[in-house]
Amino acid sequence: MRKRAHNIAPTGTEFRLPPYTVLLAGYGNPDFGQDPNEKVSETVQLLVGSIPRGSAMVRDYISHFNLGAGNWVKGAGEVIDSENQYVGRFSYNGRFWPLDHPGGHGAPHQLAMGGDLSKRGMKAYMIIMTILTRHGLADTGGCRPFYSPEEWAARGEKYCKNADLYIVHDGGSLSAVFGDFVEPFYGEISKALKKHKLYVEGCTGWYSAVYPIVPLKIKK
Repeated sequence: MRKRAHNIAPTGTEFRLPPYTVLLAGYGNPDFGQDPNEKVSETVQLLVGSIPRGSAMVRDYISHFNLGAGNWVKGAGEVIDSENQYVGRFSYNGRFWPLDHPGGHGAPHQLAMGGDLSKRGMKAYMIIMTILTRHGLADTGGCRPFYSPEEWAARGEKYCKNADLYIVHDGGSLSAVFGDFVEPFYGEISKALKKHKLYVEGCTGWYSAVYPIVPLKIKK
């Protein structure tokens, strides 16, 4: 790995200790028949003086190598401050998620969320990710587990359209929880979602979707 230094003054007061080191890397996307362990872009440790500058350079890198969400894995986008403290992560579209936000990895790497979500979708993701992490159920069987509606539409899947969040459970712990409805975990997730007027619906044997609970209107 090599470092590239950029002589940029830090901006903003919310992040305390610039400069920041950002990991840029891309790996094969298994959704397109690529080896997930094979690099598809140069790995770089980028040194930047501000989060906005880092965001711009992440977008440039992703555009240059034509990377998608499925390539942006294994720590890609992680941000470390000058005291070697983890402060958050850039998603594959260049958006920065701070440490205290699940998009910035309150989650294990396997349960990271790449795309942008609605408020409902993010709430569902936070609930599911937190419960899975709490019980040590982060084994995805090698599959990326969470997709935004936009990402899912791009895949062209036929079932469960217009959801707020999509969950792939084609292996590992997630297959047991969402495919086999293993308790108490599935029930705990369903109960937590219901408190926020959400529910998870099984679409096929390998993926599910989260929708809002809509009250039935009974015609008089």
